[in-house]
Amino acid sequence: MSGEPSKFMETTCVIQKPQKKQKPNGNPKCLGNLPDEVLRHILSFLPTTDAVRTSVLSRRWEYLWASIPNLNFGRQPANRNLLMDFVERALCLLDSSVIKRLSLSCDVLGDASRINTWISTAVRWHNVQELNVHLEKIERFVPLPYCLFNCKTLTSLHLDMMYVLKLPTTIYFSSLKILSIQRVTFLNEYLTRKLFSGLPVLEELKLRNCSWGDLKFVSISAPKLHRLFIFENDTRNRDFGSPSDFCQVTIVGDSLKKFCYIGNLTGEYCLCKSFSLKEAYMKEAYIHTTWVSLSERREQIALRMIKLLIGLSNVEQLTLSSYTIEGITEWFDWIWDPVPPCFLSHLKWIKVSYLKEENEEELSAVKFLLKNAVVLDEIIITITKYYEVNLEAQLKVAKQLLALPRGSQNCKIILE
Repeated sequence: MSGEPSKFMETTCVIQKPQKKQKPNGNPKCLGNLPDEVLRHILSFLPTTDAVRTSVLSRRWEYLWASIPNLNFGRQPANRNLLMDFVERALCLLDSSVIKRLSLSCDVLGDASRINTWISTAVRWHNVQELNVHLEKIERFVPLPYCLFNCKTLTSLHLDMMYVLKLPTTIYFSSLKILSIQRVTFLNEYLTRKLFSGLPVLEELKLRNCSWGDLKFVSISAPKLHRLFIFENDTRNRDFGSPSDFCQVTIVGDSLKKFCYIGNLTGEYCLCKSFSLKEAYMKEAYIHTTWVSLSERREQIALRMIKLLIGLSNVEQLTLSSYTIEGITEWFDWIWDPVPPCFLSHLKWIKVSYLKEENEEELSAVKFLLKNAVVLDEIIITITKYYEVNLEAQLKVAKQLLALPRGSQNCKIILE
């Protein structure tokens, strides 16, 4: 099954289609009385295996599923060979010129070439628009078909596979607006840079639990990128390596509106030209490493966090986790001097979640914010459940907060 898509279709298509369309049942209460396009729309919401099962209902339903725009091939049943044959027959019999969405989730094992032929068929013969690929148990992976990386019709692509992403020398997604890559290891610095520069209309990029491998420098420079999400909080299968074993990632955010980072900052992230940024969220995940002491590791992360924050200096709404605040204030009190210009002119609303009296770093941060945010209108502080049931502790925290000096005479302190 490793030949061209045309050969694939010639050798697997064995069922002849009816020559005439069947008239719908005359009973107005019958589901079959609905127009074909409505029935196809209904079938498109079902797993493809269930949609095909409707072919036994009547002659009219026999090949109705073959023109649905969405195909969903989920995890395989007990008999793996049945699933593999079913996918091939379904793609063979499909008469739609366009696949709106193809979702494929399966174990690869020894069938990498076979699976790549399916993807190639969807790209070359059916102008697939949305493609979701989730692959497990990859024993010896054949590179994804190169035609995928130059697909002109693809608008959304999700790749999820714990394997090295092998890229072609030519990469250009002319229509791709959403790209999600999960658990992938990037291997080649030059080709990785070509991937992230061959996305002229990309609007949303998600990188979840990916590895930069041995790469030292990566640049993400999609000109129309609006939303960027980077999640690196899955440390179960990670080896942090040595202090020098990290990648420097530069993000050119000319059109970036929203940025989210959750992870351990094993690499260094720097945002450039992020003048249009509206919203940013940053959370440092739990740190566990063996190559240096925990205190040294946190100091290094604090330095990287500061560099990342510098790139967010123009953001309108910034959310920082308690881990992030603690990491910065523990090692670098001096970063607040001088006071950020936005504190003097723009900062009007702050929310602090789950403040703890015994956490000196959090209290110190609140004290600093109240003192230096001179145009602040309101600060909302969420207390923990412990304080909610302990009125004495709640009153103590409230008095402590109300006694703090405020740079803004109009500032209201609200406890939730």
